[in-house]
Amino acid sequence: MSKTRIIHGSKHHPLERDDVVVVFRPPANANAGRVRERSVREETRAAAAAAARETPRGRGMHQYRCRFPFDTQNALRSFVRVCNRLFLLTNALARFSHSPPTALEPPQIHRWTQDARLYFLKFPTPVSQKMALGRASVFLEDVDLHGQIVHSVPSGQSGGAANYSGHNMRVNSFCLFLNRCKEENKELFEEEKGLRDRLMECKIVQTNKRGEYESSLAKDNDRWHRSEEQSAILAVCSSSDKEEVKDALIHEAMHGVFYVSRTFQKFCYWFWEERMTEEERKTWVDFLVGLRYNAEMDEELAVNEFQAYMATERKLFEASETARLKQLQLKFSRAMTDPSSRNNGGLEDALTPSIGSGTKVVWL
Repeated sequence: MSKTRIIHGSKHHPLERDDVVVVFRPPANANAGRVRERSVREETRAAAAAAARETPRGRGMHQYRCRFPFDTQNALRSFVRVCNRLFLLTNALARFSHSPPTALEPPQIHRWTQDARLYFLKFPTPVSQKMALGRASVFLEDVDLHGQIVHSVPSGQSGGAANYSGHNMRVNSFCLFLNRCKEENKELFEEEKGLRDRLMECKIVQTNKRGEYESSLAKDNDRWHRSEEQSAILAVCSSSDKEEVKDALIHEAMHGVFYVSRTFQKFCYWFWEERMTEEERKTWVDFLVGLRYNAEMDEELAVNEFQAYMATERKLFEASETARLKQLQLKFSRAMTDPSSRNNGGLEDALTPSIGSGTKVVWL
């Protein structure tokens, strides 16, 4: 069933813009399961309506409410029959319409209409997201376990990126994880297999002549003219905490802008190298290492996380121990809005790297 939700950024968002609309559109075949589910619901409702029309009524019964005078025994029998049928039909409707999500249920996949190279994954539960992308995030980003295929997803403080409410990575980075598992004969989790199959079904991932997984976009795989702009997947999961989902979505969307905009990448690297002091860079890297990111060894990871946090974080930097990061955030915000800084950083006037305080997200 289609849903429409509007997610607004904070009025304190450092990069406010009110005219940006983010619309995620599902690729071909992405709605097949939901169409099938909708037809089941419609058939169930039709059966319920037919059963209600055909249910026999006792003498003196009208619309299942008694009126005097009436035949007590016959009315009671009719009432019991009606209650029994309503109970069974209610259970059937609940089973078809409100079945609880399972860990193996694949994510919904949508495409960002502003840039078709960004794919948004919405997982039904935090567990399903963690099992599908947790090991890949550890393989790509963990401070101690990067480059390794772990047997199980770490939990607690040692989990690091695997336990976060959102994930992001280039499509080819996820393919690198799949290929390494294949090389080392490491069995994929069922959730990882489900995600891999879903991405292949939606023509996001494919296998080449060597049997390796790779992005379906030819430009992503050009070995001679490697592009810094590549397709990527962004993921969040359903949660009862709407604020957490909103914050995770906006944060991951900024990673998406970084992946597909070379101009914005250049600006972020310019700010990192030219505007930040060595002490400021060390402060930020130490902060990420504390979150178990491999920021000391992976500069792109440090810069990408820097811009996403600086552009979207509203609460984390308010504490006294992160006051220096708050000052960095204000410094980044001024650079984004200052014309001379934008020009020096190579940021085009037409480019709006922020997804905006008035961003609307439409689930199709």
